[in-house]
Amino acid sequence: MDLKASNRTNLLPNGSLEIKQFTAVDNGDYWCYAINPTGDRVSGSHYVGLIPTPSGTIPAPSEINICSAFYTTLGVELSYFTTLDGWFKDDVQIDFATTGLRMRGRDSALEFPSAQKSDAGVYHFSASNKRGSTISNKIVVHIISSADTSGNHPVRLAGGPGDNAGRVEIYSGGKWGAVGDEGWDIDDGNVVCKELGFQHALEISRHLPADYPQFVCKELGFQHALEISRHLPADYPQVFLNNVQCTGSEAKLSDCTASYDTLYASNLTTAGVVCQNLRLVSGGKK
Repeated sequence: MDLKASNRTNLLPNGSLEIKQFTAVDNGDYWCYAINPTGDRVSGSHYVGLIPTPSGTIPAPSEINICSAFYTTLGVELSYFTTLDGWFKDDVQIDFATTGLRMRGRDSALEFPSAQKSDAGVYHFSASNKRGSTISNKIVVHIISSADTSGNHPVRLAGGPGDNAGRVEIYSGGKWGAVGDEGWDIDDGNVVCKELGFQHALEISRHLPADYPQFVCKELGFQHALEISRHLPADYPQVFLNNVQCTGSEAKLSDCTASYDTLYASNLTTAGVVCQNLRLVSGGKK
């Protein structure tokens, strides 16, 4: 569109474009055309947009449980041109120089390098841009520890056809929770199988509560479910861990690097494994 001089736009003597009272209507790509006796030239285009009102959220439930001693992050979602200014715990700004917490450089997520009981609390952040400032939603973080006095998190396979296959679950805080499938691979499966006394993993699997929507639809008189929505049945385990990173040499799952990232808190898919159905016992195989 060829911009003409008006009460809001004006071409300055040096060729600059002046736009008064810029609004969202003026968002777009701008370029100019110049000409003199030797020829003409078109400039490159530049996008110009109105800075939005600042907004920021922690994409997580209002309360979450985090396993102690594991790496954890609270994810962040910010509007364009908005900067996170600080994280707060129990309404007091976190001093990263004196705590074990960190703010991740690439996206400003809050990192718990090794979650401790003292990290329990209510968290939020503040953010701002040239149009003002905002405060995110608040989430309550509970740090749960294993009932195992050795500090381990016992592992089991649930929902499978036998004791050598199924959804991977860990015991923490007095209940069993699932492991998210983000980053789940055969090395992780091998560690779980070895911890349970099997030789190795035959394959990894991923699990959805697939039968649940079919059951609900039939109960309501419909033929079948066309699709599932992002709602877990009440008895489906909470995801305790995600982004498990094992090398395959670890003796147990709790020796592997893992995290709980709130960006994946609503992920329905959980990790599973099929172990070779031979258990290792002292002195041989069973």
